[in-house]
Amino acid sequence: MTEPVKLLQADVRRGLIEDLQTTNPASNATVVASVEIVVQMLGHKHTADDVECDNLLGVLGQRAPYLLARLIRVEEELAQERARHRPDDAKAPDGAPEPGTTPTP
Repeated sequence: MTEPVKLLQADVRRGLIEDLQTTNPASNATVVASVEIVVQMLGHKHTADDVECDNLLGVLGQRAPYLLARLIRVEEELAQERARHRPDDAKAPDGAPEPGTTPTP
């Protein structure tokens, strides 16, 4: 059984968004091509001097900031959508932290 995906804490997500603000999110084509690279890497036997995987890792490394920017923005949109559709009685009372946030002392 797989563990359900948990959203990043809101304050952490905001910090990452700020760090990645000048980075354009990856396009659909970049996401698909990156997943294909991961599938290729998982689909062959690795040797001690695996030049193929080294090359694929280099390509993924170049795409990482754009993929992360997209992931963080999508997660922020998901958190906003969840908050928008949460029943009023399930919303945090005034002064209480939202679920997924770290309370500050």
